[in-house]
Amino acid sequence: MSTTCIILEDQAPARHLLEDYVKRHAGLELVGATALPSVAREMFRETPADLLFLDLKLPQTDGFAFLRDLPKKPVTIVTTAFPNRALEGFDMGVADYLVKPIAYPRFCTAIDRVQLLLAAREDNSTIAIPLGRNSYRNVPSNDIYWLSADDDYVLIHTGQGDIHVPGPLSDWEGRLSENKFRRIHRSHIVNTDHITERNGNKVTIEGKEFSIGAKFRNDT
Repeated sequence: MSTTCIILEDQAPARHLLEDYVKRHAGLELVGATALPSVAREMFRETPADLLFLDLKLPQTDGFAFLRDLPKKPVTIVTTAFPNRALEGFDMGVADYLVKPIAYPRFCTAIDRVQLLLAAREDNSTIAIPLGRNSYRNVPSNDIYWLSADDDYVLIHTGQGDIHVPGPLSDWEGRLSENKFRRIHRSHIVNTDHITERNGNKVTIEGKEFSIGAKFRNDT
C-alpha cells in the first residue's frame, strides 16, 4: 500500500522537484502540492494524507506554526534551506529534516525512515517517542499508561518511568491507536487497557485518579 503525501513548498522549483521525486518512488502517492498553507489545510481536511513535506518559509505562516495547528499531525519531513532549525523540528517529532538542495538518495533515506514509523504506528505494538536530535525511543504501547499535558511538554508515563517530550498533547492523538488510547480530558490521554476502576466521571490507573472532561464523556 502506498504512502499518501502532500507537499507544502513555497518555491516552485523545489516543489516541482519533490513532485518528481514522489512520482519516481514506488512507495509514494501524491495527493497534492501547493505553496499555500490554506490550500494544504483544505487538502488534509478532504484527504488526510500519511506524510507531509513541509517547507518552513511560507507566505502565510511559519512551517512549524502550520504543523502545530493541524488537528491531526501527519508524519512530517521538513524541506528547507535553513539547517539551524533542525533541533526545533526534531523536538516537534518530525521524521526527518532535509536541507536544500535535496538529492534523490537522501530523499529515499528519509522515506525509508517514514515507512518504518508508519509501520510501527499501524502495528500499534510499539510507539516511537521522539527524544530530540533525531533520536527516538521505541516503547511498547502496552507499557504506556497515560499521557498528560505539562506546560509546554507532554509527560508520558510508562512502566519504566516518565518521559518528557516537547509539544502539545494534541500532537499525540493521531499517533496512538484509537482502539487502545482515549483522550478523556484536555490534559490527559489514557490507555484504556490499564483502567482498573471507573466511578462516575472518573477513572483510575495505577492508583491515580483522572477526571473525564465534559466534552469527552460521550466518547469514553
